[in-house]
Amino acid sequence: MITEVFTTDFNNVVDKLDSFTSTRRCWSVEWMYEGVKRTFSGERLKNQLFIPILSKSNEELILFLKDFPEYGAPCNVIIVNGDGSLRHQLCPPDLVSDQYKKYEERAGIIEARKSLIFIQLGEYNILEKHIVTMWIGFGWDFYEVREINLRTGEFGKCIRAGRL
Repeated sequence: MITEVFTTDFNNVVDKLDSFTSTRRCWSVEWMYEGVKRTFSGERLKNQLFIPILSKSNEELILFLKDFPEYGAPCNVIIVNGDGSLRHQLCPPDLVSDQYKKYEERAGIIEARKSLIFIQLGEYNILEKHIVTMWIGFGWDFYEVREINLRTGEFGKCIRAGRL
């Protein structure tokens, strides 16, 4: 289990991370796992920032990365195990909502795919079941919310779609 998670932002301000829905941009995150201090950092001079999110299970960190060449957009979200190893690099799935299909029809398949961007994680309680979701943006103003399994990295059904 991941414990004692701290972030360091660009101004060297250190904060405890305890929120599933963090929006704090930082360049370093440190945590304890099995009694060992672990770290994930970007390069400050390259402006490599990210938003870390600790899963509710405290088993993994989800990192929304910016300016990391090895994790370029739109595949710029990674799931890291407690020991710091990479579990999954996420790429947006094929979107299925009517809003996306209409946008794809107008913009063309290639341009529509180029516009995909991960926005944030979310969560819903549907029929007594806790569901983790990923918001995926497209066409600047639109989004599709998809179920995501943090263990497998697989996307599930579309929960909803709309305009920002």
